[in-house]
Amino acid sequence: MQLNIGTRQYRTKPKQFASINNDVIGNIVDLSLEEIIDRVGNKGYTFTRAIMRGARTKENFIKQRFLVLDFDEGMSEEKFKRRCTELRLSYVFMYRTLSWSKTEERFRAVFLMENWIENSQVAYIINDMLYRIFPESDKSCRDITKLFLGGKKVVDINLEARINVAELAKAVHSYYKLTKPSNYVRDLEKIATDWGIKTVDGWFCIYDVKDFKQEELDKIDNKIIDNDVLVILADKEKLKYNSTINEIVKTVKTRKLPNLQVLTSYNTESLCKLCPLLREFVEGTDIHHNLKWKLALSLQYIKGGKSLFMNSLIDSEEKWKIAWSDNIPDKYPERCAYGNYPCPHSSTCNCYSLYAKASKKIRILESQEDFYDLEDCQKELKEYLQKGVSAANSEIYIIKAQTALGKTQQYIEIIKNNPNKKFIIAAPTIKLQLEIAARLMLEGVCCEITESMYAKAKQLNNPELTRLLDRAIAGGFERRIKKIIAKYKADHCEELSTRELEMLDWVLKKQGIGQSEAQCIVTTHELFILKELYKLDGYEKIIDEDILMTLFRQMYKLPLDTLKKLLSDYWLPDKDRKTIKEILSLKDMNTMEVHFQNLSESTLDYMYQNREKLKGPAPKLFESTHVVMCKASNEIVFSKKLDFAESGKLIVLSATANRALYIDYFSHKHVNFREVHKAKYKGKLIQYTAETLSREYLKKNGKEKVLEEICTYLYTDRHIKDIPIISFKLLFPNSDIHFGKTEGFNKYKGKDIAVIGTPHNSPVVYKLVGAMLGYQTAGRLNNWRVKRNCFDFMMMTYGDSQMQNLQLFFIESELEQAIGRARLLRENCTVYVFSNYPCQQAELVQEKYLKDNMETLDYVEGGSDTLEC
Repeated sequence: MQLNIGTRQYRTKPKQFASINNDVIGNIVDLSLEEIIDRVGNKGYTFTRAIMRGARTKENFIKQRFLVLDFDEGMSEEKFKRRCTELRLSYVFMYRTLSWSKTEERFRAVFLMENWIENSQVAYIINDMLYRIFPESDKSCRDITKLFLGGKKVVDINLEARINVAELAKAVHSYYKLTKPSNYVRDLEKIATDWGIKTVDGWFCIYDVKDFKQEELDKIDNKIIDNDVLVILADKEKLKYNSTINEIVKTVKTRKLPNLQVLTSYNTESLCKLCPLLREFVEGTDIHHNLKWKLALSLQYIKGGKSLFMNSLIDSEEKWKIAWSDNIPDKYPERCAYGNYPCPHSSTCNCYSLYAKASKKIRILESQEDFYDLEDCQKELKEYLQKGVSAANSEIYIIKAQTALGKTQQYIEIIKNNPNKKFIIAAPTIKLQLEIAARLMLEGVCCEITESMYAKAKQLNNPELTRLLDRAIAGGFERRIKKIIAKYKADHCEELSTRELEMLDWVLKKQGIGQSEAQCIVTTHELFILKELYKLDGYEKIIDEDILMTLFRQMYKLPLDTLKKLLSDYWLPDKDRKTIKEILSLKDMNTMEVHFQNLSESTLDYMYQNREKLKGPAPKLFESTHVVMCKASNEIVFSKKLDFAESGKLIVLSATANRALYIDYFSHKHVNFREVHKAKYKGKLIQYTAETLSREYLKKNGKEKVLEEICTYLYTDRHIKDIPIISFKLLFPNSDIHFGKTEGFNKYKGKDIAVIGTPHNSPVVYKLVGAMLGYQTAGRLNNWRVKRNCFDFMMMTYGDSQMQNLQLFFIESELEQAIGRARLLRENCTVYVFSNYPCQQAELVQEKYLKDNMETLDYVEGGSDTLEC
């Protein structure tokens, strides 16, 4: 750090200053902060705050980073420290001057700005600001060329302390408001006039330049920008009131306010139980000012917190009223363990702040859900299912019932007992499809098992053909699968064996679904949608598990460069070209409903022939209905909302079905929603909620490290060994069960398992699905207190009720499906869940279980998890 500093050491105050002056000005050195403190404070080296080249004049000013106050009388060290503490001003070091004595406390305090100041006018203003707060100091401290003698002893050091110039301007405002309450606005405006700067609503127009957008800065003509400092100068030729600057300043002030939800339902007793420091403060212990500050920063976001704080004060309430109005409102809660005065309980309390602890606290609502006997729930499920199958209409029947209640067995019995009825069963996975078909056939039911042409072709175990098909599907060319197989057969006819040719002929043969005359067609969600089996007449259609989750997950990404290539290199109808241009003009995270024409076979063929020029599944775009712009990744994400107008009757059986989402998706149909009463788990669900454990949290803190700590915590003193874990794919890339793929697995039935993580999705997912459902998607994720499933808890979610319901549905569906793999309803096993989203029937453990070196994401969590299409 550069400094003008002398080469001579003094033990007593020198009498000749001419030689000292020349010694300092000619010696600009680069020293560490520790070296500067030692030379100046302990060894009596003379220095200047500002770097100057040549004589000590304003014209030779280069830059300044240090601020210095010199006290000869009228101020004790303790009084100085107290004022600094009250106004939140941190000095780097204090030293006693060469003329200090026990009877005459003479000392200097040195402050360090965050960045260099290179404008002499700004430097003068900043020096004068500090003097205005400490008028007991030597007036010559305002002179930017002043020479300061060193001292005989350093009495206090705070190496991390820095002065933020904008905060210093606020401190001047607070000091005048406290000491001259009747005339402080007039006094401040007079000071501003002396400095030649503007005021807005009695506040100096001195700001951190980073708080402004470039277009806002461009609108301010009369200004100085010096590194991180913005000073708006007074323009005497214009009116005193400048509406443009006023509006900009108010906009910036609003932007800086923390957007934290005010917590309710806390009283003094419940807050004191959460925070031992608050309890001591309320009971009358005179805690340090900085610890009061920590409490105030949290209590401002808790209803009744300000009154509780003011009523507990035993010192000047007036000072805190001013601090509360001037300096506290634009601050986030401060970490308990940080600063020169960390909370004495931080090592045992293990929380970020009182607000964080209060917001993380999950409260169980008084209106607890009643549980019913398992047999009664099964009878209710059977009744709802039978009514749905017997209904003679084209409505949608949604039956929500717990995992392991016996949904599959119920509809198998209905199929078996109704041999004159034909059924379609749609399962979420091929694995479950085959299991259902096997169980039906054991009951004597003739089944037809659907299979895609791609799956049939893969059975040939031909690597080259598989590679061609995989590339085609990745590029969005599913409609060309049959042509690709036929061309491959024609091109390799002489190389293929008779058996291989027969298999290819069998694959290419048109396999009409339903032509086998089987009583039951067993298919997957994907083929049920792709082949439009919901349109088949004469069938009772039962969908096993939540079809909405399958529909919502069908998203695709396309680079913006590909969109531009489609415009320049491909013939497209004018309407489609206009639509693509409108998509390209979308602002970041904006959504749009689109209506494309279906691609002609000739255009599709041309795209396929030139597929190397296109990145992403371009043909899929022309089937989509909704798009969201992602400027940050230079791509769009799109999806298709299906029209089930010709679907006939549908019966959906799911443990996670959401009434509002089904009503909104099938808006043109009548939705009959029935929820089977819940039975109490036979097994145990123990949930640890202290950490979010989102993907972002795991990446930030090291996923292997977090996983190791969780396993160590889980296996210690619990008499269990390694157990299966269901989590994100990024934690277990080779696992066949992970978030996003949990339905239909029974291999963990009756086993103790762990579920690790809160499966947030990217906001892109919520915006795109929200657009399909006709929701208002302009809102952003923020911290909100949520009441759901008999719990009251803090969550990074949307303020809009529909978007909130959508987002929470995604999260709880993944968690409940993962928990359901153990079949807790019927099995006496234990599921350990590590997530801050409370699950139904969970025994909550809210104490910390990870080490303190993990970084929290209290105020930004949930908005940046990955999008997997």
